[in-house]
Amino acid sequence: WGNFFERSDILDPSNNLLKNGTLTIEVRMKRYLGENCLGYEPFIPKNPFMQNMQKMFPFMDYESSDIQFDVNYENDPATKNLKLFPAHSIILKACVPILSALCGTNKGADSVPIIDVKPRIFYYLLRYVYGGPMPDKELKSYAKEYINAGDKYGVVNLKLQAETWYCKSTQITTDNVMENLRYAESKNLALLKEAVMSFFMENGSEVISKISLDDLPSSSQSFRDILMAVTMVKEMDETKGNVTNIKSMPVDLLRMKLHENELEVDGTREMLVAALE
Repeated sequence: WGNFFERSDILDPSNNLLKNGTLTIEVRMKRYLGENCLGYEPFIPKNPFMQNMQKMFPFMDYESSDIQFDVNYENDPATKNLKLFPAHSIILKACVPILSALCGTNKGADSVPIIDVKPRIFYYLLRYVYGGPMPDKELKSYAKEYINAGDKYGVVNLKLQAETWYCKSTQITTDNVMENLRYAESKNLALLKEAVMSFFMENGSEVISKISLDDLPSSSQSFRDILMAVTMVKEMDETKGNVTNIKSMPVDLLRMKLHENELEVDGTREMLVAALE
């Protein structure tokens, strides 16, 4: 016990260990790095593939592009020639097959017309395809437009990212719950639909008093979804969040498991569960 002080020695004024009745202890700590002989974590450069690809096929580069998109939103004269978006067919073929196929139907044309997406939205969608980041502020402000564009052109990850922001920034009420339910079903937005069903479950009396069940789309399926929401919450509580039953997992967890297994992450809850079974 040589490394310990007796309490009596600490309190003994002749040892001068206390200052104004307070014992000050200096602690020196050292991080343990196991078998690392350096004693610190060295810098390791990232795989340069993405950076090299972006150099080889630069975003919005007219000189190297072989395709151009003429984004004329709803044939609005005010946006005519507002933006011509250059692109590379090899990038589109690998990352956005739907846009690539659209180019194939316009062979020989100077540009491919896009009339159902605003230039701003198409710009960020195309930049995302080229590996660029999506600003949170952009997704928060135009979440629904990015959901629609991502769904139409098959940019699935952008669609799901925008759906997350839509759910985070939308307060579901009895006034908009049916609109959100119909929207979720029309675009296969499983996360939004799960939020709607949770609202039904948590606000049952208010919903029943203000909303007619006849207004529910596909009522039998909707009742099944509400029952699933109840089951999911119950199992989450019982397992303290460690749900192992695939059919009771939240949509977010289902998508995570699908992504880990390199499977498709878009679709209804039923489609996600079926893909994991």
